[in-house]
Amino acid sequence: MKQTLISILLGMGVLLGSCVSSKPKELAALSVYSGTTVRVSSSMLKLTSLCAGDGGNVMRKLKSVEVFTCEDRNQTGAVMEASRKIAQERGMEVMIETRSAKESTEIYALESGKKGVVKEVLIQSVEPDECEVIYLKGNIDVASLVNDRSFK
Repeated sequence: MKQTLISILLGMGVLLGSCVSSKPKELAALSVYSGTTVRVSSSMLKLTSLCAGDGGNVMRKLKSVEVFTCEDRNQTGAVMEASRKIAQERGMEVMIETRSAKESTEIYALESGKKGVVKEVLIQSVEPDECEVIYLKGNIDVASLVNDRSFK
């Protein structure tokens, strides 16, 4: 039992290490800015989905997740412009855009051809002290998420 537990913890440590240390693919253009990038691979997402309950169905369909965080106020505008360019180059369209006095969020998506399903999503969020860009790759059934009671 003890050996099995150690093996599981070691395996999770290796997967987590690969999640943190891998280079960004979709958000590679943002690596010129000061910030932190984390890429989560499909194997890590599938492992995590086992513990995610109803949300695990969404995670299993994702191929990768990348997150870029920048805490340098002077670079926020450039990071947001660069992420808009990534969305534009991929053919994404704005799904949702919200703005308040000091914060804004834009969500871009690339449709898969199936009604209500997107295959790539880019989310950019700006706050006074930081900005984040999140890139999801995989088939996401937006219609089923809206109708799923576990997310309400």
